[in-house]
Amino acid sequence: MLKIIKEFFDFCNEKNRRKFHVSIVLGILDALLGAMRIPAAYFAMEAAITKHVTANTFYIVMGLMLISTLGKMVINRFSNMLQTEAGYDTCAGKRIEIGEHLRYLPMGYFNDTSLGHITSVTTNMLEQTGDVATRAIMIVTKGVIATLVIGIALFAFDVRIGLIALGGAFLFFLCNLWTNRSVVKISDEKLASDKDMVGVILEFIQGIAEIRNYNIIAQNNTRLSNAIERKTKVDIQAEVRPH
Repeated sequence: MLKIIKEFFDFCNEKNRRKFHVSIVLGILDALLGAMRIPAAYFAMEAAITKHVTANTFYIVMGLMLISTLGKMVINRFSNMLQTEAGYDTCAGKRIEIGEHLRYLPMGYFNDTSLGHITSVTTNMLEQTGDVATRAIMIVTKGVIATLVIGIALFAFDVRIGLIALGGAFLFFLCNLWTNRSVVKISDEKLASDKDMVGVILEFIQGIAEIRNYNIIAQNNTRLSNAIERKTKVDIQAEVRPH
């Protein structure tokens, strides 16, 4: 997991990497504000158990919860905006780099590399990187930080509860490692199916006049249906039951 996070940050340029770093710092503040709910729950439960609920207890609990809720709302607003800007700008810059690079390639390159492959990289892959990957990376990073902060807070209250939280975090990392290794096994097939589907669709659209003229609609429909079916099966396999 840490390797994937490092590769993602290396993929970004310096400007956007800085935005992600600021977003992580805001994530730490968000975790600290989230951890404020623990002492609020502690004071509320202690007052209820000792049957000593006073106005002062109410003010303390409501004050902690209000600070936690409002603080998280403000921080998440800026954090999510930074993530969106950095993710979109990173992928937009990569598209420009690819376009500039393609201008200087020899024509023979396009004989060996299909237009579907190039289009798949600049559309599907970068779109998923900008939307899904960016969000997933930041959620995982902030989640790890929040887990550490809340775990330390739990240890401060009760070592036994802290150990239970530590065991849960360990199980999470094991499941995450298994998931990553499982998905890697099918990632090559997913990329190949993306490239194949985009290439077949582009060929079908660009040659639709010739397809009609030579009456080979059935043959091309079969290729298109097979490509879509292959892509569907791979996506379902990656989400539900990776091998």
